[in-house]
Amino acid sequence: MSTLVKSPLPELQAMQQKMEESLEEGQKNAGLQPQTTGWQPQADLWEDEENLVIEIELPGVDQQGIDVQIEGQTLVVQGERSLPTVEGRSYRRVERSYGRFSRQFNLPEGIERGRIRAQWDHGLLRIELPKGGLQQPLQIRVESVD
Repeated sequence: MSTLVKSPLPELQAMQQKMEESLEEGQKNAGLQPQTTGWQPQADLWEDEENLVIEIELPGVDQQGIDVQIEGQTLVVQGERSLPTVEGRSYRRVERSYGRFSRQFNLPEGIERGRIRAQWDHGLLRIELPKGGLQQPLQIRVESVD
């Protein structure tokens, strides 16, 4: 009695062919749909003797649509970069990110909130947070109830 062993090679080759076709199709369509689910702009933080400085790269963002707030001890920067829509334009590839963004930065104690400045220069948002010096300790007197 002889045993016939079936080779798995044809099935493996068929699977490989299907995978290659799927990859090729994916590469053809890669980047056709813009990412509009949100993105995170790049930021640099540095300080000198007088200021804590945050610089955020926001190319293509409308300056009027940027919102900068302080909530508690957190600086929040929000906005949106929209995909340009031009009649007759059909995107073949979209690699830049679009949609809403939000960055949050925890602030140290001693920032002089009344002197914070935000400046816009060709797609770079620079936020200067003046240091107020060391907070002086506050002595609280304990009073007697009676």
